[in-house]
Amino acid sequence: MTTPGAPPGALVIDLGGGTVDVIGAPRHAGGDGISPDQLRAEAVAAGAGDLLTAAVAAVVGVPRGAAEWIKRGPCVRVENPHLAVGEDGTRTFLGAAAPPASVGSLAAPGPAGLLAFSQVMSPAEWRVLRRAIKAEVLGGTVRRALAALPGPLPPAAVVVGGPAGDDEVLAVLAHELPEGIALGRGDVAGALGHRYAVAYGLAVLPRSR
Repeated sequence: MTTPGAPPGALVIDLGGGTVDVIGAPRHAGGDGISPDQLRAEAVAAGAGDLLTAAVAAVVGVPRGAAEWIKRGPCVRVENPHLAVGEDGTRTFLGAAAPPASVGSLAAPGPAGLLAFSQVMSPAEWRVLRRAIKAEVLGGTVRRALAALPGPLPPAAVVVGGPAGDDEVLAVLAHELPEGIALGRGDVAGALGHRYAVAYGLAVLPRSR
């Protein structure tokens, strides 16, 4: 709720590694901290970032370490060491020559350059499949968490946690929320971005908690 512009009473959706936490925002954020009776509702559902990684690894047939990078966003098909084709058909000249072994493969940005992962799908096919996996894993988990909350949902929701940095995930959540609920990415304390919400919350809680 320290996100600039977040309306009072907004729903907070925290996408973690193992769980999705959906919590009613405190009626009075900031000030002397948050007391237990200020929280409207809370629901926790298993199935988040780690499950998404495992699902991508299983579908593509790669180690989970590679899936952690592959799941994040758009890929390219390496046509030759100097040319790649994106998911929208755009052809791009690579800044550095791709490894010969990656030619003919789909590749995603990895920790050491392009990470090749499939020779059986087109970029457009992987785009559809990747988004479907995110909808099934994260969308389904958020749907279960929202169903556990009592009463009507507030008119706005703020998404935090590592997966919140993924634009495709935000699109999935926007589809899961009832029509009319505004959805936005959190910016914890107006400076920390979408991560560190839990750590910041623990730092500002009263010592008595």
